[in-house]
Amino acid sequence: MAGYCSNSPRRCALARSMAKIVQTDGICPECGCALIPIPEPINSSHMERRVLMLGLSVTGLLLLLLAYMHYTYVA
Repeated sequence: MAGYCSNSPRRCALARSMAKIVQTDGICPECGCALIPIPEPINSSHMERRVLMLGLSVTGLLLLLLAYMHYTYVA
């Protein structure tokens, strides 16, 4: 398991340095505390980006539509 030490930076040198620790048992070799897992990069980041762009595009189109409706019917 790869991760960071979950101890206080004042109590553990590895927590202070934010060093990436790779241990099979998931325990910091310096102080014995559990490791906070490092999120692994996943392939769905491309899909997340597409969903975000779709949401921004829909929001932009709705704003344009509302502005058009405002100037057409109200003004």
